[in-house]
Amino acid sequence: MKLHNILLLICVAVLTSACAKMTTVRRSSDYVTAISNKKVVILPPKVEVNMVEFSGKKKKMHDFEYYLEGVIADNVSDVFRENHIQSKFLSNREIYDQKLVEMDGRTQTGANEMLAGLYVSSVMDEKIAHVIEKNIEPCVTEVLGKKSDSEVIAIVQYTQNAKTTGAKTAEFMMACLSSYSSGRSSQIDAAERSVMLVAFIEAKSGRLLWSNVAFDEKSMFGAMTISKDHRAKDNKEIRNLISLALKPLQDKAN
Repeated sequence: MKLHNILLLICVAVLTSACAKMTTVRRSSDYVTAISNKKVVILPPKVEVNMVEFSGKKKKMHDFEYYLEGVIADNVSDVFRENHIQSKFLSNREIYDQKLVEMDGRTQTGANEMLAGLYVSSVMDEKIAHVIEKNIEPCVTEVLGKKSDSEVIAIVQYTQNAKTTGAKTAEFMMACLSSYSSGRSSQIDAAERSVMLVAFIEAKSGRLLWSNVAFDEKSMFGAMTISKDHRAKDNKEIRNLISLALKPLQDKAN
């Protein structure tokens, strides 16, 4: 093959890659009919919050995780309803009373592993992201669906890494030193963003129907304060983040 033909092919490949439309949504090809007007059950949210220390070591904030699970649980059904998704929330107490602890655990674990693989990078080429064929144990999700009288299972996950004052100060000083030595401004790492993931799984087959992640680039709960004074603000922030995650689904429905 002549050199100019090779160069032409390379240029076409680069342009095609550059023009590829990227998305944070992962979905099956038939997600609209698979979700529309179906009975949806929302499982208890899974929350992970870490405090990043000066050394870079992460410390799990168990009390704050428990608090945020409550905030999400109190608001998620209303947000789904506002986004025209009729659903019911299955609390941990109901899961225990209905002897669904094992089914909930296996569903959550399977969903977490599947979604972690799909979100190694937050964005993906639409040509791939919109024809996803992934599933978790159908024998588990089908039982959970029947027991909860639901056709679709909703998974809600929230994660955040928040930095200590010492870590922020050290990062700021390093950025200043780098700027001084290089003569160029250095950008401080924005690693404190909050991430909300919402996914819908078909109960009878265990397959992923639709999922999306939403980000808040600022540290939503940087103070790590649990109080009545902060609860109203936290409710608003969580509701906004869930709505943001659901927005592409509603844009398609409308």
